[in-house]
Amino acid sequence: MELQIKPLNLLICLMFCGNALAQSPVGTETEALNETNVQEEDDKIFDKSRNYLGHQYIALTETMDNFFAGKNLENETNNSFLKVITQATWFERSDTESDFKLKGKLDLPSTRKRYRLFIDSDPDEQNSLEERNRSVAKGERVRDGNSVAGLEIAKRKPPTEWRQSVSLGAKLNSGFDALVRFRVRKTWVLNEKWASFFRQDVWYLDDVGWGETSRLELTHALSDKSWFQIMTEIEYQDDDPQWQYIHSWRVDQKLSETYAFTYLIGVSGEGTSNALSDNRFINFSVRSRIYDDWVFLHLTPEVFFAKEDDYEPEHAFTLKLEIFLTD
Repeated sequence: MELQIKPLNLLICLMFCGNALAQSPVGTETEALNETNVQEEDDKIFDKSRNYLGHQYIALTETMDNFFAGKNLENETNNSFLKVITQATWFERSDTESDFKLKGKLDLPSTRKRYRLFIDSDPDEQNSLEERNRSVAKGERVRDGNSVAGLEIAKRKPPTEWRQSVSLGAKLNSGFDALVRFRVRKTWVLNEKWASFFRQDVWYLDDVGWGETSRLELTHALSDKSWFQIMTEIEYQDDDPQWQYIHSWRVDQKLSETYAFTYLIGVSGEGTSNALSDNRFINFSVRSRIYDDWVFLHLTPEVFFAKEDDYEPEHAFTLKLEIFLTD
C-alpha cells in the first residue's frame, strides 16, 4: 500500500515535534554547556567549509579574469555566485519527487565587455513556462546530459536602460548540443510606487529548436516591506504550433531580516485554450534565512487544478533548500 503524506498532516507533525522539543527538560547546566560548545564547534567547521568553497570559487574567477583581461581586480566589483538547490515535493495523488540543481556564474568584470562564464544544470529552455513558475520538484538530477555551460557577453548598463546580452553554450554530454540565447531587458520606474520590467529572449537549443520568450512584470509597492506584482509570460517554439502562456498575481511580504512570505495565484495554458480552460494553481511560500546570508529554506504548500483532471484539486507540499556560495 502506497503511503501518502498530505501537507496539513506534515505541518501538524512538524509543529507537534517542535513543541515537544521546546518543552522537554534541558538537563544539567554542565550538559547544556557541553552541548553549546559542540554546536559552536560544528558551526565553525561549517563556516570554514563554506568559506573555503566560496573563496576557491572566487579565486577561479580572478584567475579567469586575469586570463581574459590581463590585469587585477583591485577596484572592480565581482558578482560571481554559485547556487545549489535541493528540494522535495510530496504530492497528494502521485509519487514524491526531488530535485538537485546547480547554477553558477563567473563574473569577469575587468574585461572591456562583461564576460560571464555560466553553468546551469536545469536551463529554462528545457522546461515549460508552467514548470518554471511553479515551485514543485520535477525529479531532476544534475546530469551531464542536461547541464549547460558557456559564455555570456553583456555591456554594463543601469537597469533603467536597455540591456543586451548574448549567451553561447552547449550541453555537457558526449556530443555538441548548442545553446544560443539573445536577451534584451529594461526596467521602468513609473512613479514612487509603480515599476515595470520587460524581458525578451530569442534562443536556440538542440533537441528543442528555436524559440522566443516574452515576459512583462508590473510591480506596485504596498508598503516599505510588501509588494504586489502582476506577471505575464508567453513563449513560442518553432516545433510546436501552439504557444504557451502563464499569468500570475503575487504578493511578497518581508516580515523581518529572517522571514518573508509569498502569496501566488497563477493560470497557464496553450494558445488554443481560453480563460475557462487554463490550468490553475495557488500556493503560499515561507522563506527563512536559516544560516547567515547564504542558506535559505522555503516551505510551500500548493493546490493545483489541472484541466486534464477535470480541475480536481491536488495538494502538494514542497521543501526547498538554497545554498549560495559567494565571496
